[in-house]
Amino acid sequence: MKTWKKIFIVALALIGLTGVIIVSLVAGSYYHRYYNHNYKEADQYISENIVMEHSVNHSSWSEMGYVRLKDIRTGKYTTPKIQHVFLNYYQPQDSIAVFRDLKHKRGYININTGKIVIPARYDRAWNFSEGLAAVMLNGRIRFINEQGSFAFDTQFPILYDDDYKTIAPRFHGGTCAIRNLQGHWGLINTRGEWIVEPIYTSIDNIYHGYHIVYKESVAYGLLRADGSVALPLEYDHIARTEDGSGFTIVKDGVGQEIDFSLQTTRSFICDNIFPLPNLSDHYYSDYDKDHSKDKFFCYELCYKKGVIDAKGNVIIPAKYADIDQINDNIFKVQLYNQYGSPCLIINAKGEILGSINK
Repeated sequence: MKTWKKIFIVALALIGLTGVIIVSLVAGSYYHRYYNHNYKEADQYISENIVMEHSVNHSSWSEMGYVRLKDIRTGKYTTPKIQHVFLNYYQPQDSIAVFRDLKHKRGYININTGKIVIPARYDRAWNFSEGLAAVMLNGRIRFINEQGSFAFDTQFPILYDDDYKTIAPRFHGGTCAIRNLQGHWGLINTRGEWIVEPIYTSIDNIYHGYHIVYKESVAYGLLRADGSVALPLEYDHIARTEDGSGFTIVKDGVGQEIDFSLQTTRSFICDNIFPLPNLSDHYYSDYDKDHSKDKFFCYELCYKKGVIDAKGNVIIPAKYADIDQINDNIFKVQLYNQYGSPCLIINAKGEILGSINK
């Protein structure tokens, strides 16, 4: 090939490469000008003088949706780029809040100064309550003080609820509900000592000074904030009332409502009341029948059935899977909700007359 042809080919290649470079530079400039801004959203005040600026950076996945804190008095940023600040809505007067950095580690920030007070070194972290905060490090829960030092040496397993969401361990009235390494629940004090031994299957978060506790195959009970027993482990079920005024308690198939002083406010509660199926006339589902003269009705409570009379007095506690009325004074109750379950024959005084094994 002649020399001038080689020079021509090289020149064309250089011109093409130059064109590609120019197009790339123009496209990049256009992209950064119109599509790669750090779009700053409305500022959010997290304290009187500190605002949180929300931005979006399209050039780096690790920085998408970052925030920074700024002191409005000086106009200067007080933090580097971070992912999020978790304000302490449970205890809003607390000046320390959790933040998450761009590497997904968590630490603590002072919302009044906007400055980091405990570096982001934890896998998980929860806001402070009563001077202590729970953090997750190396797969274990530990508690730190506001200086970032461990409050005590005891370690605990990570906690999850039924939906596998992490439960936030918090102190209330000097105690915290938490599990031991074997998975049993108890209460610890601020020194990490068990004031209620971990013997329970579950302990609810404190509610008006009480913990609802449950021990599998035993019963429900109620503990005060200090760990003392308010109601012993002898109830079929305990739950908060729908209006938040107290608790519903069920014992031996009979339910009632109590207030926070543990006084009865309603002596009888149930989930549903309906006519009794009557075996004598094969009546099972004819709800158009006139029940004004019925002497007895079936009531449901915690998925169990019982019998009350027309005045609301409990004749048979709600402890059975199913109930049929044989005649005006005799009932057949099924013990378990399964085929072949044995049945009892009970009269209108609640007395057991006999049994039937299917």
